[in-house]
Amino acid sequence: SVDAALARAGLTPPASLGDLRRNVVLRGVSAAQLLSAIGTEIAIGEARVFVHRNCVPCMYNERKNGCAGLMEALWEDAGVACEVVRAGVISKGDAVSLAPTGPVLSTVLDGGAQAPGYYVRPSKRTAEQVRAARERLGAAKQALSKVDPEGVQRIEASYQSAGLSFWGRGVAPIPEQQWVHDRLAVAVAVGVAAVVVGLFVSRK
Repeated sequence: SVDAALARAGLTPPASLGDLRRNVVLRGVSAAQLLSAIGTEIAIGEARVFVHRNCVPCMYNERKNGCAGLMEALWEDAGVACEVVRAGVISKGDAVSLAPTGPVLSTVLDGGAQAPGYYVRPSKRTAEQVRAARERLGAAKQALSKVDPEGVQRIEASYQSAGLSFWGRGVAPIPEQQWVHDRLAVAVAVGVAAVVVGLFVSRK
């Protein structure tokens, strides 16, 4: 559990587990059980979700909670990213049932998939994995800047509020001409993002 993982690291849990930026907090289900459910469905109250991947914590989360070491401590205990496959009401105290459905469903989209090295505990990453991650982030910034330049700025501003830089370096202002040129693309991107984000029960 989150409490146990933080205790092992000698860290104090946040006032509310909701501060860990998870939409649904479970009791009575271990982190190992959740990770073993990747590729299957879980029933929570009236809803069912498809478990896509380990939802590892981030440094932004650590800084916002003022808890140095939180990211490392909770690397395999912070929950999973899921897609809602059947909508329904979820209430405090609802039963949680792991409901394996066989092989991973290839038709289910994981909008948050990452390169394999992303899931390696930060303290265990190699120099090559760090380099590859930086290159991937740079490519993502370039692609996002073409369709949502303001979004690039918002991400950076959010991280800077916690004393961090999401992109690794300062983000240059977006020229007015480029912003006008990309207005339609931004509107489309925002609409698509809203759909993707709405699919996930728990995201970092």
